[in-house]
Amino acid sequence: IGLRLESATFEEGLQAIKELRTAMRGLDFCGQEELQAQMLMKIGIFYGKSAVHDAALKSFKQVLKLAKTYNLHEQHIRAQSNIAICNAQMGDYRGAIAIWQSLVADDIDETLKLNIMNNISVGYGRMAVFHQSLDYSYRALDMARRMGNEALELSPMMNLSTAYEKMGDFQKALETIKKALSIAQKTKNTRRETECLNNLSLILNELGNKEEALRYAEECLSLRVKYFAKSDQSVSYNNLGYIYEGLGDYAKALQHYRKS
Repeated sequence: IGLRLESATFEEGLQAIKELRTAMRGLDFCGQEELQAQMLMKIGIFYGKSAVHDAALKSFKQVLKLAKTYNLHEQHIRAQSNIAICNAQMGDYRGAIAIWQSLVADDIDETLKLNIMNNISVGYGRMAVFHQSLDYSYRALDMARRMGNEALELSPMMNLSTAYEKMGDFQKALETIKKALSIAQKTKNTRRETECLNNLSLILNELGNKEEALRYAEECLSLRVKYFAKSDQSVSYNNLGYIYEGLGDYAKALQHYRKS
C-alpha cells in the first residue's frame, strides 16, 4: 500500500490510505513503533504532495510524537523536515528555513542533510534571496560529489538552474539545466527528466530559441502522456501554449491553453 501511495492519483491515494488505516487499526505496534511511524509518514507525504496540508501536518505531528516517545531519531528528523515543507507550501518560507537550518546543524545522515539543504535552497529562492539559494545549492552539490553519488547531484543542479533563471542569468540557467537533464536521463529518473525538459524549454524560450524550446516542450509532454496521470500534463500544455503565443501562432496557443 505504501508503494501505491508514491505514484497514486488523488482518488487512488485516498483509497490506499483508507486501506492502510484499516490495517493499522488491526495491528499491535508494541515494539514496532518505527513501522507505525513509517506508515504515518507515507500518509503525510501523500497528503503533502496533494496540498492537503492540514491532514499532512496531522500525520507528521503524530510521527513526531511517536519519535519523541520512543527515541526514533531518524523519524524525528524526517517529521520535522516534512512539517517545515508543509509550512513552506503554505507560504511560511522563513519558518520552514529556520527548522531546516536547525536540522542541518545536527549530526544527521548525510543524504538527509543534503536533501534538507536542497529544501533550504528552494525556500530562499521563493523568498528571492538568491545568493543564499545558490550557496545552499552549491553546498548540496559539493556534498553529493564527495559522496560519489551522481543521482544526488540532480536536485542541487536543478535548484541552481532555477535560481539563475530567476536572476535573469539565462545562460548559466541553460548550462545547469542541461547537466541536470543528462543526470536524470542517465539515472532513469523519468519524473525529473520531464521537469528538466519543461524548464529547459522555458529557458530556451527566454533566450529566443523558440523552435528548440518547442521541441523540448513537446518531448516533455510526450513523456508525461506516456508515464503520468493527466493532472501532470497540465503544465506541459500551458508551456506549449505560452511558446506558441510567443511564436504568434495564436490558434495553437489557444488550443494548448484550453487543454491545460
